[in-house]
Amino acid sequence: MNTMARGYTLLKLMQNPKRQERWRILFRASNYSVIFGLLVSALVVSSFLLIRQNNSLKNKLLKKGPQYLTAGELVPALRGLDLNNRIITVPHRHGEKDTLYFVFSPSCGWCKINLPNWQAILDQASERYRIVAVSISREKTAEYVHEHGLSKTSVIIEPEPRDLLAYRLQLTPQTILVDSKGSVRKNWLGAFGSEERQDIERSLNVRLPDYYFNSTAKQISAGRKTN
Repeated sequence: MNTMARGYTLLKLMQNPKRQERWRILFRASNYSVIFGLLVSALVVSSFLLIRQNNSLKNKLLKKGPQYLTAGELVPALRGLDLNNRIITVPHRHGEKDTLYFVFSPSCGWCKINLPNWQAILDQASERYRIVAVSISREKTAEYVHEHGLSKTSVIIEPEPRDLLAYRLQLTPQTILVDSKGSVRKNWLGAFGSEERQDIERSLNVRLPDYYFNSTAKQISAGRKTN
């Protein structure tokens, strides 16, 4: 077949409606493939940047000195996502109540041991203090707070990276008291032992459960022996 004949045959094929429809389908499929490839690439780049940001924050935390807040330090307003994935802010300013933060993680065994103490504080001190439960791990947090009665107070399931760094929220459990000027007044680390118990009852004017304290002390003592 000579060149002219081949060109004529190709022209006839292109004029065929069925052939034209096939070409259009192939063209659309090609465009979709390109768009999908671009979306996948964007997700990969975004994930890489988030991982780098997370690693950078961890490195900064490690270089920061004490891995927890101490009395007298100043902290900014705490921002993060609530149980409905809405951004909320906990400000510290004149006229506001002092804020009590319960810092926990659903996978933290010591947090679970401390829950009855936190529940007692919630029942007795919620009118005098603004109480906020802060999870440093989003996974299973919603189920955890509903199961253990923390949903009756404000809950932050994902603090902003800036505030995660400012509050040094890497150890759990922590019970942090911040006044209306943003100054840390107290930070009780871990599940409450005898010393923390006395200080908390005196500082917050609450009564912690006696029956639970005895079993908690035994668990803490057993944990220290095995670690």
